[in-house]
Amino acid sequence: MKVYIVTESPCALVGSESLKIMKVPPQLEAAFLKEYESRIIVSGSSIQEVITKFSLQVNDQV
Repeated sequence: MKVYIVTESPCALVGSESLKIMKVPPQLEAAFLKEYESRIIVSGSSIQEVITKFSLQVNDQV
């Protein structure tokens, strides 16, 4: 199962978007990627991994 942090809205303004964590089972991953490809912030194999990646990404932007 993969875990993703995605934006709630496909057309959110940078810095004001609402984020959510989604766990996606393998059988639904292709459909998920098709729908959310432009809204994926980070992905990983666990919630801890995506939060760590997101934190590093945010710190790199500061």
